[in-house]
Amino acid sequence: YKLNEEDANKKYLGKTILITGQIAEIINKDTFVNIFLGDINAINKVSCVMDIKNKKIKDLPKLGQEITIKGVCTGFLADVEFNRCVIVKNK
Repeated sequence: YKLNEEDANKKYLGKTILITGQIAEIINKDTFVNIFLGDINAINKVSCVMDIKNKKIKDLPKLGQEITIKGVCTGFLADVEFNRCVIVKNK
């Protein structure tokens, strides 16, 4: 997305994709959890939003942990955005 947003949108937008990376940040709200993957010091990360009702997120992973998440790519804002995410694997 950083190199060419238009080409990345053609390739990824609206598609369900597996994303693997290190957890840089977790935001836990009443109705959703947002797990950010990438370098903790990077400006841009990968944002993975999950519905709080998802049973697999009852035991949230930890910062720095490697994780695989499946979600639908919705484009690039400040981060590459994924919605309707589910945790596939915690390491």
